[in-house]
Amino acid sequence: MVIFGDGRQTRDFIFVKDVVAANIFLPSDQRPREFSNVASGQHITVNELAATIHGLTASTSQMAHAADVPAT
Repeated sequence: MVIFGDGRQTRDFIFVKDVVAANIFLPSDQRPREFSNVASGQHITVNELAATIHGLTASTSQMAHAADVPAT
């Protein structure tokens, strides 16, 4: 499993059904807005996510870090 960068970068994951619920609710909400962020409000590092996946799958693969991929 290759982790690009040091793995300390964080992400906010959300269940797809919660995104669907937000997309159903937001058009009926009359408050003016230019955009809406739909998120769980909880973050996890890429290292934590990789370790969780590794443990849940009982993987024997090695985790390795590689240089950051340049933004395109």
